[in-house]
Amino acid sequence: MTLENLKEMLKQFGWEYLISKDKSIISSSNNYLDMKKENVYPNIYKYQDKYFKNKIKNVTIDNENYLVEYLEDVSEYIKLIKNLKHDEMTGLNTRNELERYTNELNRVCTVVMIDIDDFKSVNDTYGHQMGDKILNLLGTIIRKNIRKNDFAARYGGEELLIIFDTANTDLVKRRIDSINKIFNSCYKELNLSFSAGISLFNNTEEKIEDCIKKADEALYYIKTNGKNSSMIYDSSIIKDEMKI
Repeated sequence: MTLENLKEMLKQFGWEYLISKDKSIISSSNNYLDMKKENVYPNIYKYQDKYFKNKIKNVTIDNENYLVEYLEDVSEYIKLIKNLKHDEMTGLNTRNELERYTNELNRVCTVVMIDIDDFKSVNDTYGHQMGDKILNLLGTIIRKNIRKNDFAARYGGEELLIIFDTANTDLVKRRIDSINKIFNSCYKELNLSFSAGISLFNNTEEKIEDCIKKADEALYYIKTNGKNSSMIYDSSIIKDEMKI
């Protein structure tokens, strides 16, 4: 196979592609870079109302190694995901259900953003099957420790989001810390923990997206200051942290 044969084969499959060698671009189809601009899900891009998954393969031609990236149409798969109400991995609501829920949210509540600590290293050391088990475990623990009128969803990757039907952020923090302790007690050899950012949503003063952003900023503060803990959003602390 020659480089030209490879390009012709990619065209026949209808894939947008990029071929590189030693981090230098050798060849690219016309729309490849345009199609990779809008990231919708991890490794999935939206382009003109269709969805494409980025895939990577190493190809050897005449003893030279090339990296081939191509985009596979996964529009039907995404449609299926959007119609699902529950995430198969965690048992929590899907991101799409979260959007539906927040669009109708018109009351004061508390938002919590959770991120599993050092999740990548667990995947790298013990494999993705163990990573899947951990996600399922945390989803199960959360479902068993929130009330029916609370709402929990998988936000993306190892990030989970809970909306508690209360304005008592101190109560929510105690509940989140309790959930973290239960999580800590499982798979002791893995030292499981998560970090969490907490933010009060006052629907008369802000948008839910702004509240989620605040919870995420509090989460980031915890992730960079020890992990394995939770924090209620505090604008003065966050601003000081961002100045450093």
